[in-house]
Amino acid sequence: MVSIGYTDQITKFRVHVFQLCLIALCLIISIARFASKARTSRSHTWFFAVSLKSALVITYQLLSEHNYKFQKWASLKANAILNSLEFVFWFAGFIMMCMGNSAGCIGGSCALSPVLAVLSLVLCFIAAFAALVSMKDWRAEKRGGGMLASAGESNIKDDYGRGGMT
Repeated sequence: MVSIGYTDQITKFRVHVFQLCLIALCLIISIARFASKARTSRSHTWFFAVSLKSALVITYQLLSEHNYKFQKWASLKANAILNSLEFVFWFAGFIMMCMGNSAGCIGGSCALSPVLAVLSLVLCFIAAFAALVSMKDWRAEKRGGGMLASAGESNIKDDYGRGGMT
């Protein structure tokens, strides 16, 4: 199967690293929001929890795709489901932050809340892209019997270095 430019391994890796950078920024802003004396709302707690969850999910995907010791836990179906849920969680965070900001803000939250809203919207679009690519990979694997759309072929090997382990 021929690999299309936006679904190759290098592009997926770069997208995941970019996602991790934005998630780290969200986590830092959420911690800064907790450290300020302003009232903590449910949306700020949501961002903290979703940032941690997203960091764990993307770390799982990166390790299972690029580290030999973790490739036995690689699952394209799990990646497709997790990336689809990422989109839903970041969109819910955007909606919650917009609803919280419409009620008004006090102190330091006036500056941090819109930044978190914009970051969540950007992460929502990136998660939608990752979900579409991972769905495409999973369907290509189901159809082709182990052929990945993004890698060209399965690179998972057994303990003796033989290919084709599924």
